[in-house]
Amino acid sequence: LSAGGFSHNKNMLKKYVPTAYNGVGSVSMALPSNTGECIRMGQGAGADLAGYDTFTGFDGGIDFSEVNGPWFRYLYSGDIQLARGAWLHLNKACERFMNISSSPMQFFKRPAAIMAQPGHRAYIIFDSNYEINIWKQNPVGCKIPITPDLPLMNEWHIPRLFSRDWRVGVKEAIAMGAIKSSNTYEGLAAKLGLNSERFKTAVNKWNGYCKAGTDPEFGEDPQSLIPVQDPPFYGIKIGCSMGSTSCGLRVNHNMQVLDMDQNIIPGLYATYFTAGGGAGEVIFDHPIIWSAAGSMTTSYMACEHAAKQHG
Repeated sequence: LSAGGFSHNKNMLKKYVPTAYNGVGSVSMALPSNTGECIRMGQGAGADLAGYDTFTGFDGGIDFSEVNGPWFRYLYSGDIQLARGAWLHLNKACERFMNISSSPMQFFKRPAAIMAQPGHRAYIIFDSNYEINIWKQNPVGCKIPITPDLPLMNEWHIPRLFSRDWRVGVKEAIAMGAIKSSNTYEGLAAKLGLNSERFKTAVNKWNGYCKAGTDPEFGEDPQSLIPVQDPPFYGIKIGCSMGSTSCGLRVNHNMQVLDMDQNIIPGLYATYFTAGGGAGEVIFDHPIIWSAAGSMTTSYMACEHAAKQHG
């Protein structure tokens, strides 16, 4: 059994990975085929599960639920890349809660901090100059906005997943209503469901730090002290951007599936991500923990053992 996890099966998420069910805004990596059928097949054969409430993810998980938008939004979609920037981040109380810009590795830690906020969500705030300001943040790796002139674009671009120009994805999200906008702070706060006075106070405080060039609260890097001052103003409600589930069929070191009494189910094997437990229980971590390499390696292990059983 080797068919991925169940990032796109919300009933299974609610039962087996409740932190993801509550904390994920959208899925950016696991393709829509990850719906858990093979895990359910294993359960039907009596298999035990391992890796309860364990999953991986990135930052920038735009919450499309209020606009009936997509559950899957690819990591390189322009709106997701925009949401991963080091903008002003607020929680439901209009409070900042962490340093956003200190390290490129923040995209592993930021989603955990966001999911710990009230309602498991945060709000990203920026102004009309975002097309210029996103480059001032010195984005690296998969945070670099997609442009048509990127090296090897013709070789790796997949049109059905994302546009060659990151700005197209942003405009799509604005049209859907997932990215809110207003010409006033109060208007944007209302659209985001935030207290207008608290919101205005938070933005003005941030703008003061930007003008001074220093952040006494969280020590943001100078290049990320970008004021929210030129309307229209924009806001995005975000949660975690899920990579994959790590809950699945319990296996032994040969990738043989085990039943509820921890006995081997004859002839049945599972590989990651259909297998679970390799990352532990009740854990959130970054997608590198379970990349394609994990699937390939465990598939080899399973096939090697199965072949030896038959001479």
